[in-house]
Amino acid sequence: YSRRGIGMEHMMKSNLAFQKRMMGLGKYALGKEDQVHLNESEARVTPQNMAKLLNRYNHYWNTSKSVLVEKSPPNALMSRFLQAIYNEGRTAEDGLQIRFLFMTRHPIANALAHQSILRDTYDVPFSTLMNNYVQVHRYLREDMPHLRNDPMLIKLEEFASNPKAQLEKIYRWLGVDGSSEIVKGVLEHRMQESIRDDPNSKYKEKWCRAADSNDRSWHAAIASKYQPLIDDLQLGYDITDGWCKYD
Repeated sequence: YSRRGIGMEHMMKSNLAFQKRMMGLGKYALGKEDQVHLNESEARVTPQNMAKLLNRYNHYWNTSKSVLVEKSPPNALMSRFLQAIYNEGRTAEDGLQIRFLFMTRHPIANALAHQSILRDTYDVPFSTLMNNYVQVHRYLREDMPHLRNDPMLIKLEEFASNPKAQLEKIYRWLGVDGSSEIVKGVLEHRMQESIRDDPNSKYKEKWCRAADSNDRSWHAAIASKYQPLIDDLQLGYDITDGWCKYD
């Protein structure tokens, strides 16, 4: 996704003009809607472009497998486009399906994680990261009703707290073997690192460690601005003092 700067953050570090042209990680949803939010009406939905897309992905896929995965963040903005271009020229008898699994995360933890990832490349203001989070989820809510094959949205926190149950659910949704034995083998032997049951703990600690009243005031201003927007997205996340439980 070079047009959005995804995966090119280190190139952008030393080139300010390049940074301005590219949206980049943490702000890729904030461009003009007709450039970032793609759907089935795109003129680029053609068999030729589908072939180009598959050729790009093919380098990273083991095509002998029954399930192939592509997990770039901007997919959340172009799911309808991807669905249309993947199905271009296909019929139901082909037996091939495109499915969308979206994973979300607490907005404060998400923003702080982005800052951690980007700290050695370029600076993205906290407010920009929050605005990007909100806009991604707005587009996602708009697009979900148009997606076939029962799209799934899960929370990282729910997955991490019970990965076995969540993975079994995902495998069943995919139509592959989701037996307890298979899932246990994946979690115990194929994972490169263990799954923390609270993936937000270090970010929550950082956010909630209010050093002085100015920090507390800033937290309150963030909550006042963004909690109504988060509520509108119906994600169930709390970014007020309730997350920190200040004394």
